[in-house]
Amino acid sequence: RVLSRADQTFYRGFNFGAFQFTKNDSIFSFGGMGFWHYNNVQTFFDFQTKEWELIKSKGEIPKRIYTTFAGYSKSEGKLFMLEIPDVFVKPTLHPLNFYECDLKTFVWKKKGTVSVDFLNSFEMRYSEAIWVNDLFIIPSITGEIIVDPIKNKTYKYLGLKTSFFIPGFKVFSKGNMIYSYKKDFPEKSNKNYLDSLDIRDLLKQSDEIGPFY
Repeated sequence: RVLSRADQTFYRGFNFGAFQFTKNDSIFSFGGMGFWHYNNVQTFFDFQTKEWELIKSKGEIPKRIYTTFAGYSKSEGKLFMLEIPDVFVKPTLHPLNFYECDLKTFVWKKKGTVSVDFLNSFEMRYSEAIWVNDLFIIPSITGEIIVDPIKNKTYKYLGLKTSFFIPGFKVFSKGNMIYSYKKDFPEKSNKNYLDSLDIRDLLKQSDEIGPFY
């Protein structure tokens, strides 16, 4: 097999950190940043024109869309995201907005707000949130924080696998199982780390601490 470039676009430098995902046979790229500016441009790749085409979305569209704290739920057909602060302006103390986008209609809806103090209580690590099995998981020294954006519930993990979601490990899922993998360096050491956890056990070993938004 030979890999060949499908698109005919030019580099623009405006979509670093864009949230990119696939739905059915379509590729989407939402938002990103470049030239000291965040954007909320939403596009999909058209295999006929070989160009990225604009999506005309509606509703309460966030000003900034970024890959941090964003996830696509196949079961719900929706995108969930926290509108992160603009790092190019003075830090804000205002609550951050949380959104969902229905990918059938491309209608955005603001679900609520999240307290900055609440997010900062996770040692400022909410920017490292992992999206897996329709859950956001925030690594934390005192116990992972689990956010269910569909049910609007937040949990604190009290189980023993405290290193499962450490940044640098690749976390992926299959069915109800979550896997955590890391290959050690240097590669000649041949040391690989692999662990597994049932998503149902993850929630059973967690305490609910309240709503998220």
